[in-house]
Amino acid sequence: MNQNGIGKKSNPGPPNKNQMEYKLGLGGEKISDRVSPIFTGVAMIRGEYLCKQKRQYITVPEFQKYVYDYISNIAQVFAPDDVWYRTIELTTEGINRLEGLDYALDERQPDFGLRGIRRGLRYPETFLKELGLISELSKKYRNVHLLIPFVHDIGELQAIERLLKKVDYRNKVGIMAEIPSTILCLEDFCEWGIDNITVGINDLTTFTLGTSRNSDIYNKTHPAVIKLMKRAVEIGRKYGVETGLAGYLNQEIHDIAKEMRFNFLAVFYHEIPLLFGENFADLPEVDTFCKIKGWR
Repeated sequence: MNQNGIGKKSNPGPPNKNQMEYKLGLGGEKISDRVSPIFTGVAMIRGEYLCKQKRQYITVPEFQKYVYDYISNIAQVFAPDDVWYRTIELTTEGINRLEGLDYALDERQPDFGLRGIRRGLRYPETFLKELGLISELSKKYRNVHLLIPFVHDIGELQAIERLLKKVDYRNKVGIMAEIPSTILCLEDFCEWGIDNITVGINDLTTFTLGTSRNSDIYNKTHPAVIKLMKRAVEIGRKYGVETGLAGYLNQEIHDIAKEMRFNFLAVFYHEIPLLFGENFADLPEVDTFCKIKGWR
């Protein structure tokens, strides 16, 4: 999305980058500096982990203030580099446990249900609270941008566009490419005018192979997953859209991303010691993710 409005970028060109960059992934960790010069921005602040940390939903005014203050701090720490906020991406089971729940739902297959943008479009009155908050932040901090999770076709993005106009959001819009249909139809998204493609390898593997993460056939380096990753990079390069890879990482995935020439790799805060060594072993807040992840 450019300064003239949502969608339809003109004269796109390939990002002027010769090597893969590293961007930070955050989920509620309280940081006061960039952690390391290696990080050139924030690939995502995961809204659902802020919910889990406070055990509150976006309908709660107290939680809205927490989100505003948290993003404000990160935007200032990383200015002028981009900071992407990923809207809340919880299953119905997760939202059912939060204070401020709007609608209690029972789904037999929640991983395939009203997750992410699907719930936002089903209940726009709630989603507009989150979008309005980010719009307000984006006007104060020009480096704060919006990342849309679990979108599966261009129709959903067009519906989001109508909501973004309601809250007068004018900064960049990116999408998570974590469902095969998204990558297969990626040119439609690029022609709309997205500014960021973030391939989510965790869910992409699940939905490509039709298996759960705890299955013995779950394999992030399966040929089908690799082909989809390559397609995302190629289309991003064709349209001049910055393309990155996110997910739970190891050295093999890191090396694959570098070889494929992704523009950036999203490194979650808790994985910094794993990828970059003992110099980061004593990071403050490094256990925040595990504490939040263990919440039931």
